Amino acid sequence: MPWIMLEAAPSPATTKALGIEILAKTGYTDVSGNPNEQEIWRLVKHRLAALNTVFVCIDEGHDLLGTASAVEIRNMQKRLKNLMQGEGAVSVILVGIGELRHLAAYDDQINRRYQKLAFDDISPVRDERLLKGILHTLCAEAGIAAPKEPDLIERLVHASRRRFGWFIKNTLRALEIAAVAGAPRLEKAHFAEDWAVQEEAEVGKNVFLSNDWSKIDLSEKPLPPREKKGR
Repeated sequence: MPWIMLEAAPSPATTKALGIEILAKTGYTDVSGNPNEQEIWRLVKHRLAALNTVFVCIDEGHDLLGTASAVEIRNMQKRLKNLMQGEGAVSVILVGIGELRHLAAYDDQINRRYQKLAFDDISPVRDERLLKGILHTLCAEAGIAAPKEPDLIERLVHASRRRFGWFIKNTLRALEIAAVAGAPRLEKAHFAEDWAVQEEAEVGKNVFLSNDWSKIDLSEKPLPPREKKGR
């Protein structure tokens, strides 16, 4: 198993919960007897080495910060740093939004150890061809016709705060709604339905419904949680 992928950080994001999540991804789910944190991470190290794992990737890595105290964050750093050292060392990849840089900032050694790679914001003008291609590809994979609304890319980029990852996630959620409804084509209405749930937005503040969508200021509104229930 050359790589382990966590689609999201555990919630609540504790050091012990993170270790259990990584263990589960290695196929080890029998965490009986209520082992302590040190035992969990010793087992994580052993499992990764036994499986010849090279990379451990944690998406939504900024959620590791969450409401954790400075002590808990430093503890997580210590455990992750340990995975990158000694026999059976792995490379740890943390993926997330800008706040993620604060995780490394708690420890100078970790700050030096991690290489930071920031992606530019997407643009509906500069990246129009690329984004349309991605949208068409995702629709084709889902067996649903691509949308025809001319302003959808602009609305979608704005709704995603110009972040590529959220552009993809918003599209996938809209595709899920279209698929469940048996719709032959992905439409703006599917994005609007998802937006209303994820952002708890009224019609006038729904980027996919409002005529003045470009004037809806999202700059100070936090990104919605990873997944909202009740759709």
